[in-house]
Amino acid sequence: MIANAFSVHVDATRGEVDPARHQAVRHRIDRYGQTVDRTLADVKPTCKHSLTRRIDMGGILLSDVVAEEVARLRRASGLNRDELAKRCAERGYPLTGATIANIETGRRDAKTGKRRREVTVDELVVLADALDTVPALLVFPLGRSAVTEWIGQGSVDTWVAVRWFGGQGDNPIVALGSTEHLERERANRLPIRLFSDYEQANRRLWHARAKVGALRSRATAGDGDAAQLLRWAEESAAEAEEAVQFIRQRMVDYGITPPEPGVPGGGS
Repeated sequence: MIANAFSVHVDATRGEVDPARHQAVRHRIDRYGQTVDRTLADVKPTCKHSLTRRIDMGGILLSDVVAEEVARLRRASGLNRDELAKRCAERGYPLTGATIANIETGRRDAKTGKRRREVTVDELVVLADALDTVPALLVFPLGRSAVTEWIGQGSVDTWVAVRWFGGQGDNPIVALGSTEHLERERANRLPIRLFSDYEQANRRLWHARAKVGALRSRATAGDGDAAQLLRWAEESAAEAEEAVQFIRQRMVDYGITPPEPGVPGGGS
């Protein structure tokens, strides 16, 4: 069902939403529906990139970028290679100082200068954790370089690359080419969008419920002003609940398992 995510129209007023009573919910749902249902004809590239330089597989690789960032952050943290390896081992992925050296230097071929040692996905994740950063910033050094290497295909805007890596933006190369590929990519990253929207809606719901509880206590204590405020807060909480349920239903519609209901920040 995910593959059809951008061809299925989302009816913003479907279900239990009363458009006359829940304007705020309608606004949020309408906006969400338009995002899911927008046509590719409306999409324009939003990034600036330079494709003037081609990089073959013997040139700069993403492993080179990761290696440079690992070495830089290690030194900035005052760690030698053995100490960084110990941090990785403490996180359940044993590395040695010699392994860290091989990652940083690439064990390059003496004749060709090519790396003979690439960085694995497991190493990328544990090294990011051990260096108190995130994998995306080891691959694409945001804030340190305006452009970054792109999988042997040239240079792209670093922020655009980071957004793609986190599932928040388009592949900057695909965005310039096949709309079919772009459509598939957007459909496949829909779970990230839905979970992000759910997290925000769920946070609003819990804040609204907390406000209702506080105002209910004030009203019970005889605060005359609290009674009207409580009614408004209860309506706001009801709207927030509808928004949460709407997004959960969209997850089900697209074959995505919704998260367990819970307090924001606690896994939901």
